[in-house]
Amino acid sequence: MADVTDKKVDVEHLSSNEDKSHHQHHKDVSGVANLDSARSRGLQPPDIIARLSPEDRVFLEKKLRKKIDLRLLPMVILMYIMNYIDRNNIAAAKLAGLPEDLHLNPDSGEFQTAVSILFVG
Repeated sequence: MADVTDKKVDVEHLSSNEDKSHHQHHKDVSGVANLDSARSRGLQPPDIIARLSPEDRVFLEKKLRKKIDLRLLPMVILMYIMNYIDRNNIAAAKLAGLPEDLHLNPDSGEFQTAVSILFVG
């Protein structure tokens, strides 16, 4: 029976003080192993992907990752900041008397539920 360690991909490690000039002809094609394992499970990539060389595929994956990062991360950061501001505002509102103004029962836990919703959201 094949062990998981039998399927490891050979990786070349360089220390920072080694001369890297003679290693320039090596390309990072670590994602190709995933394509081969997908094919072994019976999954086939679309024709446009299957025709790409491993180097082109890695280049396009990096380009796609950068595009996703540039579009998605600013929105995620903005949502995180807004969530932080909301949680701080509801804490300040409690100190300013929000539960009394809304006639919330201190024993009911309604205010804690609202804070929990903001924390999860």
